Amino acid sequence: MFKIETHLHTCYASTCSQLNAEQIVDGYLAAGYHAVVITDHFHRNTKWFCYSDPPSLSVFLQGYHAVQQAAGNRGLKVFRGAEIRFDGDPNDYLVYGYPDRLLAEPEEVFAMGLEKFSQAAKQAGALLLQAHPCRHSPYEVCVPANAALLDGIEIFNGNPAVDNRNNEAKIFAQSHPELITVSGSDCHKADQIGKSGILAQWLPETDEQFVQLLRSGAFLSSETER
Repeated sequence: MFKIETHLHTCYASTCSQLNAEQIVDGYLAAGYHAVVITDHFHRNTKWFCYSDPPSLSVFLQGYHAVQQAAGNRGLKVFRGAEIRFDGDPNDYLVYGYPDRLLAEPEEVFAMGLEKFSQAAKQAGALLLQAHPCRHSPYEVCVPANAALLDGIEIFNGNPAVDNRNNEAKIFAQSHPELITVSGSDCHKADQIGKSGILAQWLPETDEQFVQLLRSGAFLSSETER
C-alpha cells in the first residue's frame, strides 16, 4: 500500500502555513509517505492573492512548484490541488486534477459559487470534494453542501487545532454512498505532518492518475492519526 497526503498547505501561498518545501519533503519522507497533494488556499484572504499584483494561477502554484523541486528524485511524488472558498460561502472545497483554465481567473472563480463551479469542474474533468464539512471553530463553521454538486467529501480531517467533527462527516457520507471519501492531515505545521491521508493500492504518476485512483476507489481512508 502507498501512503498519500491529500490535504497540505505551504508557506508560499497559504497565509496560515509555516511549512517550506524542504520541511514538507523531509517530514513526509520520514513519515513513510509516497506522495503528497499540495492544496494551498484559493480565496481572497490568503497570501498569494493579497500580496501579488496581479494575483494569478502561477503565483498560487509557487508552493506546489517549490515542493516539486525539493522532492526531485528523492522518491516523493507531488501532485497539485487547491482548497477553494467562494464569496459568501463558509465552506472549503478541495479540487484535484484541474487544468489551468479552470482556475486561471481567480476573481471569476471566487464569484462563481459552488453550483457554477461544480459544473465547470465536471466539464474540465476535475474532482470537487468538500473539505471538513462539519468543522466548528471560533472563526469557521462549515455545513455539508448539496451532495449533488460534489464528487466527494473529506470524512476525516487530521488537523488537531480545530473541532472537525469527523464523526458527523462520516454520517453525512453514509447517507450519500455515491460520494468519494478521503482523509487528509490538513497540515500547516511540522507537528501536523502525516496525521492522516489515504492508503492506495497503486501509486499514481500524474495528477490525472491521482484523479483516476480516487474515482476507482482503490484506496483506504485513514480514520485515525497515522
